[in-house]
Amino acid sequence: MIAAYLLASLLLAVGYLGVRAAAALPLAHAQRLRLARAVFAGALALPLLLQFLPAPRIPQPPVQVWSGDVRGRAEPWVLVSLPPALGAPALPHLPSDPLPGARTLLALGIAAGLAVFLAHERRLRRVVGALPRLKRLGRISLRVSPGLGSPYSAHTGRELHVVLPEQIFFHPSDLRIALRHELQHHRQLDTLWVHGVELVRILFFWNPAAQAWARLTEELQEFACDEALVGRRNLTAQAYGRCLLRAAESIVGLSPAPAGTTGMAARVHGHLLKRRIEQMLRQRNPRPSRWLPLFAGSVVLLSMVSLAQASRGLVLDRRVTMEQAQEMARRISEASDIPITINESVLERLNRYVGTPEGRRQVRAGLDRMPRFQSLVEAKLAEYGFPAELLAIPLFESGFRNEAISPPPYRAAGIWQFVPQTARNYRLRVDGSKDERFNPEKETDAAMRYYRDLFVKFGDWRLVLKAYNEGERRVQDLMDRYHTRDAWKLEKLSTTEGYLSGAMAMMIILKNPSLLAD
Repeated sequence: MIAAYLLASLLLAVGYLGVRAAAALPLAHAQRLRLARAVFAGALALPLLLQFLPAPRIPQPPVQVWSGDVRGRAEPWVLVSLPPALGAPALPHLPSDPLPGARTLLALGIAAGLAVFLAHERRLRRVVGALPRLKRLGRISLRVSPGLGSPYSAHTGRELHVVLPEQIFFHPSDLRIALRHELQHHRQLDTLWVHGVELVRILFFWNPAAQAWARLTEELQEFACDEALVGRRNLTAQAYGRCLLRAAESIVGLSPAPAGTTGMAARVHGHLLKRRIEQMLRQRNPRPSRWLPLFAGSVVLLSMVSLAQASRGLVLDRRVTMEQAQEMARRISEASDIPITINESVLERLNRYVGTPEGRRQVRAGLDRMPRFQSLVEAKLAEYGFPAELLAIPLFESGFRNEAISPPPYRAAGIWQFVPQTARNYRLRVDGSKDERFNPEKETDAAMRYYRDLFVKFGDWRLVLKAYNEGERRVQDLMDRYHTRDAWKLEKLSTTEGYLSGAMAMMIILKNPSLLAD
């Protein structure tokens, strides 16, 4: 989600610039307001929508497996069917934060902002609810505020409000203008949008674009209200301007209206007031085409979609380079009996798991399950004197899902994914009443004995891994037929090409968990 959050932050900035650029077009203020809201909503929705788009498929390990029994008969073994791990959390011990403390500071800032936001919402309900109700106009309650102040509107959930100061009732013309202005705010849904914009401003408190959106939205709402009222129903620009000036003068030196409200002069400043009056007195332009804002909005939104897709590609394509992989393999090989080789096949498999969010989630899910079995497997590896890197094999085979069963007719099971016949050959009971492949201790010991026999036969851990995967008889036949003991040449000739590459890739990931950081 952090990628979606950062993308939304970027799109807010791009969308803001696009809306500002659209100011050069001959658009009515109501059209500018609708355009701004569409772009604003798009900047927030696009990153979330991208989370549901199909991403490059990450194959479940292994691709295809053959397991042979000790009597030399090879049996086909099929893909382990595991449901994908959706939203698996990162392990606490992984160094997944590229900027130490940044996420904590961000979370604290958002939490503090939300606390202030909720306090303002409670204060708004308390202040407005305490005012005497003068009249009810449908869903809107007309309330009176004692003393001086400026008219304002508020949305407190189930109820809408228009608050008018007492002194305005001594000026009937101002009363009519102010009331029409505040009702227009409700018609434009300004009182609802103000809460959403404020919430986004808090969530992206560090982003200047979010603060700029709040100011832009407030200005466009007022301009749109002015435009909707001036010149209609015998309301002249001069009368409206005088009312606006008196409303602005009435709040000089007073506390502003509660947060979460809109009003004709509630938060107006000198520059904005001057621009609004100039706009009223300016001769009105002919009504622009309805297609112009649609065209402008399409251009801005398409630009944002293109940027979002490009950013998504960058997030998805967090690929490890050949040089990086070789350096990681060199460090592992120096301390291991298993020579970790990096070639195009291993690199491709490695990037399937670390180059996309889905791949990283899949492997992290296996790592989350690993602590349940880790001490057992490590103790058995040490008991038999085997390389510690073999801990990666059950992660690769089953994702440490002891309950995993491959489809019939082969039905491989357990964290080591033994087929029934191989399990029986290593003294595991598999029948209708009991299946010891689901006993992690017994299955792990059987896997160690199988590895021991394979190593005695082949003397090369790479060949051992291939034989564990597709059967010793099959590997021996390939060696005899092609006169080679090169595991990588045999890998290309094998019908299960990719298993050895996947096992090597998982060993690298196990030793470099930071590759899984989002």
